[in-house]
Amino acid sequence: MRTSVLSSLLLAVLACTACSDDKAEPKDETSGQTKSEWTTIVEGSWELGAGDEKERDCFKKRLDEDVYVTAIRPIHPFGTHHTLITLGDEKSECTTAVANGLLYAAGVGSEGLELPPGVAIKLPKGKYLGLGLHIYNPTEEAIDGTSGLQIKTVKAEDVEYEAEAVLAGPVQISIDPLQKKTITGTCTMEADQNFFALFPHMHQLGTHFKTTLNIAGEDVVIHDAEYHFEEQYQIPLEPEYHLKKGDTVTTACTYNNTLNKAIGFGESSDREMCFSILFRYPAQGKGFCASGSGMAIPGPACAKSSDEGNDKGVGRFCSKGGNECGEGSSDTFCLADVASGEFANFCTTTCSEDSQCGEGATCFGSEGGSQRACIPNACTPATTTAD
Repeated sequence: MRTSVLSSLLLAVLACTACSDDKAEPKDETSGQTKSEWTTIVEGSWELGAGDEKERDCFKKRLDEDVYVTAIRPIHPFGTHHTLITLGDEKSECTTAVANGLLYAAGVGSEGLELPPGVAIKLPKGKYLGLGLHIYNPTEEAIDGTSGLQIKTVKAEDVEYEAEAVLAGPVQISIDPLQKKTITGTCTMEADQNFFALFPHMHQLGTHFKTTLNIAGEDVVIHDAEYHFEEQYQIPLEPEYHLKKGDTVTTACTYNNTLNKAIGFGESSDREMCFSILFRYPAQGKGFCASGSGMAIPGPACAKSSDEGNDKGVGRFCSKGGNECGEGSSDTFCLADVASGEFANFCTTTCSEDSQCGEGATCFGSEGGSQRACIPNACTPATTTAD
């Protein structure tokens, strides 16, 4: 199988961090919820040499009890380019999230997030909270720091809805040298949901960002502004937006490529992304809105309906929106959720080497690239095309 099968398909979620007011707010007078003070729930220390970058640094903490988070903010010393919070098991990769596992994402200049009354992010007992960091040192001196996450909590009986973050946007990105270009992606809601915050996200070439909701056939622009890589922030949506099944989210990103080389999709700050990262409730169990992503994989179906996959869950038969990939590795997701075509009917996971794919599967994608995934060795070769 050619390595182009998954080029520009898989994504790592970005996020960088910021804080809000340090004063504790023990009680929400509107909802009557009793909240805790800010508590550091996970953290990790790091060091970087002059000019160094580490795109994937993972720290984990096992949860000894159910935790219901109603406010969240990152700890972000200089050098923290992005922060990703995921939920998985002891072996889960915590620096990527495609169809599941994503809990929170923030960016350079982002403030903490306060959830609506009665809404909380659940962290289940026995799971592992993952702190995924992208750290970058643009200076000529070595730096170090400790990044992390602080939360406020509420009691389980105060929670009516569970919340999550979802990425809506295209993964097919190609910007020619010395060109300006706008790339657009539209995804369709598979269930009713409510959006209460938006985090626009691109990288260094991004100049303008626009997010449009289509609700009951009417376009509603919720963000349309210049974009600055060093001033990323989350935008509370007040009032909230209520979308029903069939409504859509369209993300439009404008870039100015001042370089003498083409730039494509990738999690490094030297490549590009285009995501409306939306915080929603009730949780749908998916971290990525894939409809309209523009990725098609031709070829016959890879998996048979009876296929159970290997020890990692790779190769198990699945269908779009079927949620069949939750067992095995908590990082597995159905390829059909992020791509079209009969071929994409199996569970996979992101990878950097073959050993992460389990028996009878291989890690495909550009060597050293960020878009690599596990493919069963028995599958028919295929190549990708754009819709």
